[in-house]
Amino acid sequence: MQNGKAIKFKFNGNVVSATNIILQPGLNTITVTLINDCSSETVNYAITYNAPAPCVAPAISFTSNNATDNATYTLSALISNIDNPSQISVTLNGVPVTANYNTGTDLLSATMTLVNGNNTIAVTANGCEVSSAIFSVNFTPTPPPCNPPVIAFNSSNTADNATYT
Repeated sequence: MQNGKAIKFKFNGNVVSATNIILQPGLNTITVTLINDCSSETVNYAITYNAPAPCVAPAISFTSNNATDNATYTLSALISNIDNPSQISVTLNGVPVTANYNTGTDLLSATMTLVNGNNTIAVTANGCEVSSAIFSVNFTPTPPPCNPPVIAFNSSNTADNATYT
């Protein structure tokens, strides 16, 4: 019996065996009772199963602005449940970008050069599960300063004739 429930076993000569016992986290008690015409014997086995911690998928949250007028852009994001920077990849418009990840603060940063218009940044974090997030940044360069037109008159502001030239 396992934790009060009957389990399948084999008896061969004087050996009792049970395989594929599914243990529950914590203490599991296996009870073996043998009975013959003159006696019965019961033996309890205590097995403690230390289950692995449940998987907590990486979480990605962006902290950068999604619009800029500067082509040089620094992405910032917080990524939790990652143990190693090698578990993170970043792409800009489908092209891999070098990124830095601080495991102590969970902060990801990557400096990149944007193209004019919409830019798509993809971040993938591969911990015990894979999480991905997409971030769009619109780059609109600041137009050059506009100099207003200047009109200059080369003539005097008085006229002696009705026709002015």
